[in-house]
This record gives sequence, structure tokens and C-alpha cells, in this order.
Amino acid sequence: MKKAIIIILSIVLLLAVIAGGIGMYIVNTPEYALKTMIDDVNTSGMEGLESHLTGNAKEALDTVSSITSSNLFKTIMGLINQNDYVSVLKSEIQEVQWEVDDVLKSNENAAVVLSFNYEDKLIGSIEISMIREDGDWKIDTIKFPIFSEINL
Repeated sequence: MKKAIIIILSIVLLLAVIAGGIGMYIVNTPEYALKTMIDDVNTSGMEGLESHLTGNAKEALDTVSSITSSNLFKTIMGLINQNDYVSVLKSEIQEVQWEVDDVLKSNENAAVVLSFNYEDKLIGSIEISMIREDGDWKIDTIKFPIFSEINL
């Protein structure tokens, strides 16, 4: 009877260790990091993106932020907001279908290709370079989108 209990406990412990190892592997992938990043951006807006960026990517984002804080940009956005373009754009962005096409990774670097499809009108891909920083996968660079189809 004791042998049966020991065998059963050993099997349960082995299964728990295997499940934990699989869970740790999944959580430490670039794909999971991208999913977490998207969830954080959906929850917190652009502020949720910052913790997922390397120093290089933060510098690029700061450059964009300095442009968007200029008076000229604010004036242009004020005109656009008056015409309700922003709310239309936000609703249309939700119609974009995203898919991970390819992931090439080593221990410290990854290149992720995301494809996008907006109602079969704009189809293309974006390449994201990621590096491991302090044990976490972070975005280092994003290349300009490549459009394979434009059907307007």
C-alpha cells in the first residue's frame, strides 16, 4: 500500500514539474512577450508600451513624442479632432487582423514578423526586432511596414 502511494505521489510530482517547465518555457518566449505588450497597451495606452521597450526603442519613441508635443502638431490634431477622424481611425484599427508569421530567435535576439490584414484592403507585414534585457524580451526596433496588397 505504501509503495502504491509513493508511486502515485512520484508520478504527480513528475507531472507537476513537467507542467511547470512547459509554463516557464511559454512565458519566456518572444511571442508571449508580444501578447503581454498588446494587453498592456490595450489596458494602459501608450504608457503600457514603455516597459516593453529597450533603450534604443525608447529613444525613437521620445523623438516621436517631441514631434507630437509641438504646437504645429497640436494644431493639426485639433483640426482633425474637429472632423472626428480620430474616432473613425480608432474604430477601424480594431478591424485589423494580426498574426505572427515567423519567429527567428537565438538565446538573446529574436526577429518576429507580424502580418496584418485590414479588410483585404491593406495587407502586409511588420518586422520587430527583440532582445533579451534583464531576462525579459523587449522590442528594440520596428521596421516600417511592408505592404503586399493595397486595394482601396
